[in-house]
Amino acid sequence: MVPALVQRLTVEQTAEAAIRHPKTILKALAAGELHGVQSKKGGRWFVRVDCLDSWLDGRPCAHQSNVRQLTRTG
Repeated sequence: MVPALVQRLTVEQTAEAAIRHPKTILKALAAGELHGVQSKKGGRWFVRVDCLDSWLDGRPCAHQSNVRQLTRTG
């Protein structure tokens, strides 16, 4: 059985749900305060609903402790 997909929001949807400006959301994502994902560097951000809830509550989401920055070698 395939598990249900977790809903992911765009920056605009995240801003609307959080009642914040999209630039505020982008700054929080870039600073690592709000956990989100990009398919490639400079690509569109996507935020899981549970990560947004955690950010609004002022606590890290469950995934943030498992995240590490990607680094290029060579």
